Amino acid sequence: MADKVNKSLTLHDLPEYIKTNSDELITKSVFSPMSANLFKVQTGVKAKTALNLLDTAVTFGDGSTCGFTNTVAQTISQRYIVPGFIKINGEWCDRDFLNTWMSHEVNMQAGRETLPFEEYFTEDIKRQIGKQLEIAIWQGDTTSNNANLNKFDGLIKIMMADVPVSNKQTALQTDKMYDRVWNVYNAIPEEVLFDTVIYMNNANFRKLVKELVDLNMYHYERNIDESLDIILPGTNTHVKAVNGLTGVDKIIACNPNHIVYGVDLQNDAEEYKMWFSEDNDTFRLKIAFAAGVQIALPNEIIINTGYTA
Repeated sequence: MADKVNKSLTLHDLPEYIKTNSDELITKSVFSPMSANLFKVQTGVKAKTALNLLDTAVTFGDGSTCGFTNTVAQTISQRYIVPGFIKINGEWCDRDFLNTWMSHEVNMQAGRETLPFEEYFTEDIKRQIGKQLEIAIWQGDTTSNNANLNKFDGLIKIMMADVPVSNKQTALQTDKMYDRVWNVYNAIPEEVLFDTVIYMNNANFRKLVKELVDLNMYHYERNIDESLDIILPGTNTHVKAVNGLTGVDKIIACNPNHIVYGVDLQNDAEEYKMWFSEDNDTFRLKIAFAAGVQIALPNEIIINTGYTA
């Protein structure tokens, strides 16, 4: 017969112990807002704002004769950035954290309110704003039902409306990604060839890299880093993947210096105000900014759209 064991401590209905890192929150991975840094930034955009464009033509005159004949023709025109006005509001009650593993950060004393894990919350909000802004720069459409897309028209909508039909291509069913990129490259106007970058989404970029390897052209390239940027073998033209084209099967060649991202203040989408509201007994956050895009010279842009049955 087994000896009876007397216990000094009885644990009644206590949950299984789970160790928690109580000083850290792990946030979901999101892609970065790269496009805002690729293009020309115009600040002070608080309303519909003009891009002033100058087009000059010079004709050589006969210098062997006297006289004066004007041989310069200049045209000034405008295109417009129409910004959207965006705000993000957040609200937290720190009492919601009581009876959770986060409760040790709650300060109950009146007048000494500090939002637990504020830095994690605000940094992740800014990252999510960057992700949505990256998509809107390319895919924005004021007629969309998506609240994150309908604040201003993005580059795709503007380009599809204003780029000449002769600069638009539709891929054949038999076209590989390599063929499509070369079709775009061959259509780039000569005067802007060395300033033009070819943009595509990440999925198409991966297909292109795989085809280059299969064609034994990988030896032309350095290893691809996080910038997802290669030089098309045999050319000086960069091919770059951008997150804003995710889900959009278009390859777009344009001069990034002729794409304008308009804001009120540079980096204002990253600035925020956080305060404790005595009236509401909650912590509140406010972010507000203006943003919009425009293309300067539609005639320079080439668009290749994927094949659809």
